[in-house]
Amino acid sequence: MAALNMYLLLVILLLVSPSRLILVGFGISTSEASHISINCAWEVGGSIFEGGSVTGDCCNELVSVGKTYHDLFFNSALPFIPNVDKSEALVKSTQLWNRCVGIAVSHTSSIPIPTSKASKSKTMDECKKHISIKCAREVGETIFKGGSVADGCCYELVSVGKICHDLFFNSALESTPNVDKSRALAKSVQVWNRCVKIIISPISSIS
Repeated sequence: MAALNMYLLLVILLLVSPSRLILVGFGISTSEASHISINCAWEVGGSIFEGGSVTGDCCNELVSVGKTYHDLFFNSALPFIPNVDKSEALVKSTQLWNRCVGIAVSHTSSIPIPTSKASKSKTMDECKKHISIKCAREVGETIFKGGSVADGCCYELVSVGKICHDLFFNSALESTPNVDKSRALAKSVQVWNRCVKIIISPISSIS
């Protein structure tokens, strides 16, 4: 329990800091840390250090933070946990990340696959709750006007899942006149694949 409480304490310090300055000891700003909830941080710490489990929704939160910050959380907690097998904890941390990436990029996420016009609208509303307007605009402009999606936005995109990405694309396609649909579809696939690659990479960082 001490291990779990310490891991939780690290995250709470990041979340409640009123100054929103970068906490030099951890190298993480509160704006990035706020992407993960206290409950999820509790699950992650318990999974790594006490053999618990992490839900699919928490996995999406963790992926939205990114691999760099997952590693920083882990490495910051590790020195404060007595009698821990560091090699075993590292393996569990890596296994947890890989599993969460698999869940985040899977079609079978917590977002249901829409089967009708009504359910599509409902699913779209749910998708919009999990991605910022700035990131959604960035993805759309990259697909239809050219440009690139920043790493931080990639974390958001992958965390909402492929279903939401496809729904966003199809919705935008319907309202975008004079667009080469085949080229736009190819660009949409490229954006998704690049973002997945960034998420999987252990050397990625939030922009």
